[in-house]
Amino acid sequence: MASPLPKDPSARLLRDLTHSLPMALLRTREAVVHRFREVLSRHGLTEQQWRILRALEGREGLEVSQLAEQCRILLPSMTGILRRMEQRGLVRRSANRADGRSILVALTEESQALVEEIKPEIVAVYAEIEQILGKRKLEQLYALLEELESGLQGEQP
Repeated sequence: MASPLPKDPSARLLRDLTHSLPMALLRTREAVVHRFREVLSRHGLTEQQWRILRALEGREGLEVSQLAEQCRILLPSMTGILRRMEQRGLVRRSANRADGRSILVALTEESQALVEEIKPEIVAVYAEIEQILGKRKLEQLYALLEELESGLQGEQP
């Protein structure tokens, strides 16, 4: 016997969990990040550490809260990650000359060399993704994701 339809019409629009947008995005994120994790783990880095290195690359430094925002890492977590990275010699922290109340984080020479060493492997992962989707579809994917994010945040496209 079939179960009765819900009285609330909006409940009928709820997709099966395996076909929901959040689950599709999570599965895809895990598949993509898995490829990058393979590279990063060979170099003793986490995803979060790599995001920090990439955000700092080519810059004199960033204020900790700016770095946390750009890398999408919560500030309390960022503090611990930066402490471990500093102990490993990957970042250095210094007082912000423009604003003595804040701390700037910058790459060390060691981490700059590490980024240069890892780049070709990361580029190869991007090439694999582009080969799967093609350049046009990959650019469309970026555009659609940005449009969705902006729309959900109430921004104009």
